[in-house]
Formats: sequence, structure tokens, C-alpha cells
Amino acid sequence: MRSGVKTAVVVSFLTTAVASAQTFEQLTEVRIDAQPSSVRSVAMGGTTAMTSNDVSLLPDNPIAAASLQRVTLAVAATNASYPTQGFGSSGNLFYSYRDDLNATGFSNFSIAAPLGNAVIGAYYRDEPHLRSREPIFPVQSTNAPYEPLVCENCLYVFGPSRDFERRDTRYGLTASWKLGSVAIGAGAELRQLEERASVARTGYHVIGDPGSQTNERLFRTTSGNAIVPNAAIAWTINPRVVVAASYNGAASYDRVTRACATDNTGSPICSTQTAELNRFEQSTPASYRAGVSVEVARPLTVAAELVRRQYGTYATEPYSIINEPITLPYHDVTETHVGAEYRISSLALRAGWWHDPQRFNDDQFAPFARWAQSANHLTLGLGLKASNAEISVAVDDPRNDNGRRASVGLTYSF
Repeated sequence: MRSGVKTAVVVSFLTTAVASAQTFEQLTEVRIDAQPSSVRSVAMGGTTAMTSNDVSLLPDNPIAAASLQRVTLAVAATNASYPTQGFGSSGNLFYSYRDDLNATGFSNFSIAAPLGNAVIGAYYRDEPHLRSREPIFPVQSTNAPYEPLVCENCLYVFGPSRDFERRDTRYGLTASWKLGSVAIGAGAELRQLEERASVARTGYHVIGDPGSQTNERLFRTTSGNAIVPNAAIAWTINPRVVVAASYNGAASYDRVTRACATDNTGSPICSTQTAELNRFEQSTPASYRAGVSVEVARPLTVAAELVRRQYGTYATEPYSIINEPITLPYHDVTETHVGAEYRISSLALRAGWWHDPQRFNDDQFAPFARWAQSANHLTLGLGLKASNAEISVAVDDPRNDNGRRASVGLTYSF
């Protein structure tokens, strides 16, 4: 009876960890949403087509400061909270529990200045450093060589990924020009990405030597540097109405899968050396935006935007963690963003909503995994202006409990 319970739980691990896992979010069950760098934009539902300058938005929109008249800088800090699962065992019984992760850090520094007919900008952007509570892999106890499981028909069973880490840092330059009622701009950024995650894998012989097994730990790292282009254009139809479109490019990084043997199922300690199993170039999604911002009345501005993200680039998997090429059910999605700002003297009240569609279409996993579900985000924030400075705060709350963000920022003009 006990062995039956254990087998059932291990099979459930296979379902939630996704045996075909390719991406960081599949291995860790942490959904990484693409959020704007501007605190004001976050509060207004992630919209980026603004009727006024917003220097902190330069990493997402190179024309965000196209009509700037003075040197302006912006700084921001962000806290991100992600609901994750912890796992434990008591004898042959395995159990899970909620284990929220919090990541806080300096998230944005942007500066822009007019130069002749152009506005030149520079920025540093950093997503909060995400790190699990478990020790970062690998831990090696011997120098014995790794020998992979070899059989005609292997059955793999997986445990959860409990040790992972993610860093995403960007440095960029932008240039924009205002040509009558049209603003154009372009930029390039150096994006440094490092994602690390591991998963326990147990392989069973089904034919030839049934019953024998090999306990392993797989390590997947996606890392490197990439130059990413971006561009934007906006048309000011009249002083109160702006329509805009922008493009943020894709990037490619080196993805490496390694493995070692372990003495016990799920053990974080390697009993052999680690060996490289596969290496290839992993692409990240490009995105396209189109939006409109309208100053309905002097104190009220509303904005709406559609964002197309090419998550379908994750669909082709040349080497899954079951040693086979597969096609994953990732597909491109279109996000919907709406937001509003109401100014009362020096105080700005902001609110918004945005819909993040399901990008991994697999009914087997979506009911059980938040990262595979669509989400409706509610956003709130405010800004307080004093002389040449403005302080802004914002909160983004997905209604499916898929992680919350809170940001605070300061903008100052010289």
C-alpha cells in the first residue's frame, strides 16, 4: 500500500513539473511577465502610448521623451512576489506547501537630454534577482564519471525543480526626434540574461532489465549577452490625442543541459561529475505594440494598447529533458491594456487593467499550474509632483494569484 501511494505522488510530480520542460517557467512554475519599466505605466495597466514625457519608459519605448526640453533622470525600485510550491516528505508520503518568494531590487535608472533636434537617452534596467530558498546547484561529492541511462525504452519520472535563479539586466541607448506632429525613435540595448534551474530525474528500464533505475539531476542554464534593437513612432493628431506603435526585438542565448547521477531520488548532491548533454541557441520573444492615449479633459487621460508577443518561438524543442525533440504548445498572444490618470493639482491618481492570455495551450497542465493560465491584472498607483520632481508608486495584482509587483520611482528635471 505504501509503495502505491509513493508511485501515485511521483506520477503527479511528472504532471506538474512538465516532463517536456524547456523554459524557465515550466521548470520552476514561476511565470515571468513582461512588465514596463515605468512606474507610471505599471499603474496605468502597462500602457506606453503617453501624451507627456516619461523618461523612465525609455527601455520599452525610445520616443517616451521625444519632446523633452530639459535634462531629466528617473530611478525606480521594485518588489516582486511569486507563489511557489515547497515539497517535503514523511516516510513514504510526499506533500507540498505554499512557499512565496520575494525579490526586491533597484530596477531602473534612465536619463535623457535634448541635443539639437534630437533627444538622447540612456538607461539601466534590472529585474529583481529571483532566487529559490534551496541551495544553488550543483553540489558534487566525488569525481566519478557520469554514465547516462542506456536502454531501448526508458520510462522517466521527474521531481519538482526546487533550486533556481534568474537575473535579467539591460543597458541601453536611445535617440528620438520630433518632426512636426510625428515622433520617431530607435535604440539598442545590451541584455544580459542568466536563468538556472534543476530537476530530479529517475530513469527506469522497461525492456531488457525491468526494475533497475538510475537517479539523476538535470541542470539547465540559459545565459549570455545579446544586442536587442527597438524602435517606435507616434503621431500627435492634436494636442490631446496620440497614436503610437513600437517594436522590441528578440534575443538569442546559449542554453546548456547538464546532468549528474545521485544516490537517491531527488537528492541535490551529485555522486558523479556533471556531463553536458545538449547545447543550442534559445530565442526570446519579440513584441509589437499599438496604442492610443487621449486627454479626455484637462485632468483626465485614458490610454489603450494591444501588445503582440511571439511566445511561439518557444514551441520548437530540439532537446527536451526526456532526451527527445518535441513541439511544445506555446503560441503567440495578444495582450490588452487599458489605463487612466486623473490629476488634481500636484496629485495624480492612476488605475488600469490588462489581460495576459494563456500562452501555453495544454489542458493537461493549465488547471493545476498558475504559470500556464491566463491572468487579468488590476493596477493602481499615484504620483505626487513638487517643483521639478515627481514621486510615483504602483501596484500590479494579477487576479489568479500569479505573483504581485509593487514599484516606487522618482523623476527629476534639471
